[in-house]
Amino acid sequence: MSQSQLEDSHRKFKAYLKFLFYTTQLNFLPDCRWRCIKYIEMAIMPSLLILNTVLALTKFISLIGKSFDLAGFLYLIIMPCAWAQVIVKFFITAVFYKKEMDAFVRYFDCQVFNTNILTKIRQRIMPRTINLANKFGSACVVAVSGYHYFSLTTTKFTSVLFFSYVAETSFLHVPLNIILQSISMVYSIWLMTLVDILFLFMMVYFKGEFDSISLLFGELNEDRIIPDKDCERILLESFKFHMKANEMLMIFRRICWFNLLVQFSTSLVYICMVLYMTNSTSTTSVFFIIPPAVVGQTLLVCYTGEIIKSSSEGVPISLAATKWYQMSIENQRFYLMVLTFTQQPTVLSTFGMNEVSLSAFLKILKMTFSYCAFLYTIFN
Repeated sequence: MSQSQLEDSHRKFKAYLKFLFYTTQLNFLPDCRWRCIKYIEMAIMPSLLILNTVLALTKFISLIGKSFDLAGFLYLIIMPCAWAQVIVKFFITAVFYKKEMDAFVRYFDCQVFNTNILTKIRQRIMPRTINLANKFGSACVVAVSGYHYFSLTTTKFTSVLFFSYVAETSFLHVPLNIILQSISMVYSIWLMTLVDILFLFMMVYFKGEFDSISLLFGELNEDRIIPDKDCERILLESFKFHMKANEMLMIFRRICWFNLLVQFSTSLVYICMVLYMTNSTSTTSVFFIIPPAVVGQTLLVCYTGEIIKSSSEGVPISLAATKWYQMSIENQRFYLMVLTFTQQPTVLSTFGMNEVSLSAFLKILKMTFSYCAFLYTIFN
């Protein structure tokens, strides 16, 4: 593929990233030069989600010791967990780690637009992986939009009436609740999905870089005898690219640590609750869609960890397969140093999980069904 195709694929990613920041910081509102107004704009949606969480917890506490609808009671547990996940993702991407997120984009720009020894290899690998991420992201957006439309129409807009902003006697009770809680629900589901897709895109870029380095090392395994200067150049340049990619990945791992902690903990809670509701209460058909949706979100997160793990493991494997015995003594020493530094694969981790991958996804499912069985035993 040509350089222009690679740049076009990269521009689609930047357009997606721009859309994400416009939605999280409400940049679509009229522009204002006052910085305080910009801060207020950025704080509107998180404040609404925090208010929803407080109101839901208040109603949850008020129902303790009273007769209540079990499905609605469990929903009051699920929604604050979901909103907590969204609030954490908002602060990670738009506030605390905003500079790091900008640095990732500049790093990806350097990969795409700078000409170096990996340029031709990237032109073969990167467009294919970025386009795949684009299609997968589009499918996620369509699925989320369809789910939200289905949930609202099936329940006749009662699925968002978890609590009241105003008294039930007021004429604003139904319209105000539907408007504000629908906005918060749409924003929550969209932001959860958009951030997960954003992390998937970043993993795709890192995968493309590691795969490119592996193919570059593969040039040392050709049948022809490679001059010592070419061997030294390939080893040196590949080592520099690998060190830079690892440096950026260390930052990304810190960002993922907090995100994954909240993601997995909240996912366990509301998968257990929803599974219990579907088995123990008379629920609408929308409840049967939520568990696969949450499981799919968890699978997506674990799959991103699997992507980076498998691609980073491919670097030392391709390096070990080279014809190192044909190199000069000086290059063999450098080869051993590079092999030592690339030996350890890069993995995502969080509290309680040293490795986030597809095997971790199976552990989460096992824990989820164990907790669900425990809940069923306690309540019955």
